[in-house]
Amino acid sequence: MLVPVGDGCEEIETVAIIDILRRANIDVTFASIKPVEDEKAPVIVGRSGISFICDTYLTEAVLK
Repeated sequence: MLVPVGDGCEEIETVAIIDILRRANIDVTFASIKPVEDEKAPVIVGRSGISFICDTYLTEAVLK
């Protein structure tokens, strides 16, 4: 399952969705909707300033 997320997301909602899906043994890909940045990890920053390192960028996930 693909979970696309961008800057300004609600941190607790983002974490809760991914946690529930993974507890159900569903394969989850956490993807940043930001444009791909060369050699940089796909990081998003939530509404409260908490940073998340995503699994991949959305564009890369869609191409797989």
